[in-house]
Amino acid sequence: MMQSVLGSILVLVVGVTFAQFPSRCMSPQEMQFGMTITDHVKNTITLYTVEYDAPNERVAFMETGVFSTSRQLHTQIYLYRERTMYDINLATKECTKQTLDMPFRPYSIPANATFISDLTVGDPWEEVFAQSWSEIDGALWIGMFSFKKCIPIRQHHFDAGTFIEGSTMDFFDVVTGIYNPGAFTPPAECNK
Repeated sequence: MMQSVLGSILVLVVGVTFAQFPSRCMSPQEMQFGMTITDHVKNTITLYTVEYDAPNERVAFMETGVFSTSRQLHTQIYLYRERTMYDINLATKECTKQTLDMPFRPYSIPANATFISDLTVGDPWEEVFAQSWSEIDGALWIGMFSFKKCIPIRQHHFDAGTFIEGSTMDFFDVVTGIYNPGAFTPPAECNK
């Protein structure tokens, strides 16, 4: 009888413990958003409008501002399934086509990520609750996502081996869905 009671208590404690461990949420597969990327190595901050299409592995970055450099603004279209990237200088309309040798990485929580903590963005009265996750897969990645809809808020990428912070991405004005499907089509000058 005593063993049965102790066994039941143990099952209850284990069940409650696992019930408290958060499950990985699924970020929207199609989004439009603003983003800043801080490159800690180059000491630059770039402001973008982004169209994101995870099912088709496409991302289009339209630069709207570059700080800490005098470089002209660009649009970059990444077509991962075609292993192609287009870089269009918005001032000169010059287009450069390059081969992509990196895999598509979704703006979501990786399958092998580990939960870090629950947190509140801003003060508690704003009710912006989030979770942070980390992944070590050669390099270190740390991401923060909204609790309700799993919207990416911030991601940090650290260089492999040194774990020196390489870049920080901040997401804002996120809207689900694709609002500019033409953003993934390279302009005519790219076909010359």
